Amino acid sequence: MKNIYPLLLGLILSTIFSSEKVIAQNEICEATQGYNILLIGNSFFRPYAEKLDDLAIDEGFVEHMSTRIIRGGDNGRPINFWNDSLTQEHLDIKAALDQGDIDVFGMTAGHDFDNPDRIEGHRAWLNYALQNNPNITIFIAIPQIDFPASWDSLAQANGYNTIQELYDHFVNDIVHNQMVDPLRAEFPNTNIFTIPTGWASFELAQMKLDNELLDNIAWFGPEATSLFIDQKGHQGLIIKEAGTLLWLTSIYNVDLDTNTYQTGFNTDLHEIAKQIIDNHDPNYKKCIDDVFSIDEISNNSVSIFPNPASNVLNIQVNEKLDFDATLYDLNGRKVYAPLNNSQLNIASVTSGLYLLEIRDVNSAKRFFVKITINR
Repeated sequence: MKNIYPLLLGLILSTIFSSEKVIAQNEICEATQGYNILLIGNSFFRPYAEKLDDLAIDEGFVEHMSTRIIRGGDNGRPINFWNDSLTQEHLDIKAALDQGDIDVFGMTAGHDFDNPDRIEGHRAWLNYALQNNPNITIFIAIPQIDFPASWDSLAQANGYNTIQELYDHFVNDIVHNQMVDPLRAEFPNTNIFTIPTGWASFELAQMKLDNELLDNIAWFGPEATSLFIDQKGHQGLIIKEAGTLLWLTSIYNVDLDTNTYQTGFNTDLHEIAKQIIDNHDPNYKKCIDDVFSIDEISNNSVSIFPNPASNVLNIQVNEKLDFDATLYDLNGRKVYAPLNNSQLNIASVTSGLYLLEIRDVNSAKRFFVKITINR
């Protein structure tokens, strides 16, 4: 699919600084065509990869298409796909990327926990993908923890009170901080986001414990009527439906309040998926939440110079303002530019037009300014 975001964001940039109009984020993030998606993963990844086609087409993304390459267990991790260079699956992934028309490339968060370089496989595939797909978007799907019957003991063994606390640690401290952040630093011009699919399993399991499910669902048993189909925790249909709705809104920014897909369950799976994505850290979503739905800081409180800039941006703020600063490119993607003592280091940022956000950390009010980087 052709990338229409630069044109749309260009129009928004010209508007946001010349009027008081408040612009909703979905004006630049809402997809209008289907993506060509490459999906590689394991058996926990497979259900959502397979079902996404139905939901995307049902929503009207008629040009949506996907290539799915799946292997069970550890063999479905990016590092295993990469290292097994003589297998047909490895060759099939490369063949799909060699066509140069992949819009979105999805992988599992699975990695070798014994390897201090958690992102070795993800890095290898990203490097290969960018050779012929320079505008590709990457997502990492974060799976549930397996063996549900042992969730409580596993959480306690790792120093957490609940499995939800342990999963939150995995999502934020491991995947986001130790995987996505380093990948973004290495690939600053590539949009990398996450989908916390595992929350669908944990939310529905908690509703089962609290007797809040509106369907007769067992813990283990047949796919149609159970949370899990085996002791390892492979997903029953109700989890598959909720998880795929989460993929749909994460990838296509679909409004689940108005989506009409019929899940076949009385339990409101749309609302569950919506709450999960609403609670997901906005820095790790495909689209930045509420970037233009803002309560602006007074322009008089902030001074940015020089502009145009080459290596450093100086940020002067009212002495009472506790702030942070984030740089975005014309695709709405966060650009790695570290802030140190009111100076934004842009030495590694490519020349071009950017949007700088200054946020008051106490009130969450935001101020935006167009920045030109010239060298």
